[in-house]
Amino acid sequence: MVSGIIAAAANNGIGIVGVAPNVSIMPLKVLSESGENWAEINSAIRYAADNGARVISMSFGGNYSRLSRATEAAIDYAYGRGCVLVAGAGNDNSSELFYPAAYDHVIAVSAIDQMDKRASFSNYGGYIDFCAPGVDILTTIKGGEYTNGSGTSFSTPFVTGVVALMLSEYPYLSPDEVSATLRVQVEDLGEVGWDPYFGWGLVNAYSAVSQNAIPESSNTVLFVLIISGTIMIQALKKRESV
Repeated sequence: MVSGIIAAAANNGIGIVGVAPNVSIMPLKVLSESGENWAEINSAIRYAADNGARVISMSFGGNYSRLSRATEAAIDYAYGRGCVLVAGAGNDNSSELFYPAAYDHVIAVSAIDQMDKRASFSNYGGYIDFCAPGVDILTTIKGGEYTNGSGTSFSTPFVTGVVALMLSEYPYLSPDEVSATLRVQVEDLGEVGWDPYFGWGLVNAYSAVSQNAIPESSNTVLFVLIISGTIMIQALKKRESV
């Protein structure tokens, strides 16, 4: 479902089109029916960073006082290797920190509805960086079908896709430069400037790619990594629909 939002094929006359339909997906399974396995998540993050991923999209997480030092170290490692890490802010209508989105080196994404209002379930707080659509999102599902989903799990891949477009045009950007460019080129929602519900605002793909002062480049992104536990995403979707 998150992969479809990022990379569903364009101009084929069916379904939807992804934000960045020409990027490649590196799928790494890290969750199972029994739930979270943070050791596997840590390994996947490091594997992605070592094997060409430029963007790591994380549609999972939880309300923890803090995850293990190993998880934080894995995120710091990927960031140091030039990866942009993006994660959903959570779906509890709470300001409690939600990890991994709340880590310093992760872009935290909240959800908005069709009226550009904060989704009723979306978490908020001082760690929110940006917002994206997250209510009744039409996307792909196994078996070649399409379905709707709601939650920050679905807001996250919109931001991931925009980052992928940016890195396709400007592959030399560092993670900090990507974040800074997004901040300048957002559509501001809510209070002027940053606020705890929308962060810096709604990401704007066109502006982020074509309306900045970054010199043009002909290089392209090789890989976009999606770390997504299908079972976990389905569980989040059920909770969000309540």
